[in-house]
Amino acid sequence: MSGIKRAGMLLALLAAPAFFFLFLKTCGTNHYDLPYFHPLKDAAGHVILKGSDTVYYQVSGVLGIAPDGDTITSAILEGHVNAFYLGPGNPEIGDRSTENRNRILDRLASEDTFQFIERVAQPDMKGYASPAVVTVKEASDLNRWEDLLKVGKKYGTNGTFYENSSLVLVDSERYIRGYFDLSDPDDFDRSIAEVKVLLYNKRLAEK
Repeated sequence: MSGIKRAGMLLALLAAPAFFFLFLKTCGTNHYDLPYFHPLKDAAGHVILKGSDTVYYQVSGVLGIAPDGDTITSAILEGHVNAFYLGPGNPEIGDRSTENRNRILDRLASEDTFQFIERVAQPDMKGYASPAVVTVKEASDLNRWEDLLKVGKKYGTNGTFYENSSLVLVDSERYIRGYFDLSDPDDFDRSIAEVKVLLYNKRLAEK
């Protein structure tokens, strides 16, 4: 009996690394995955698939007009991790959103593939002459950012809305990956963390 026990213990010790590797593959990878938003649907209301993969909405079209008069399109999003800043929103909590907007720029200033996109800066937001900041004026009501970024649209079976979002995260392939209310401290921390996740994943994909 003791021989059988020893053999069982030896087998368990040999199998442990393999089980640990499988655990990392199944759990560790998913830890760094962020959701995709707004699956596309056909005329019958069915989610569109490409093979076995769901097809998701991609930001496309005119984003606005640059200060020099040039038209800025969604092509500038490709190859970058992008954060759209929609403004402070609620005037009662606007100061906190603006402060956290500035903190995002400070923390991510060294990331050369991060791009912060905002509508024409307000006077108290000046002083950020960073190449990572793209300021634009909306071209027309037909291309409002809230429409392009689907802010306020229902998402998922729980009926969540994002009308309070002041920051929208868009990846290098123009997929929407996150909505954040920068007046909320937890959302601010989450926005920083999720930008870094996308930057990390982008670097891995480029190796």
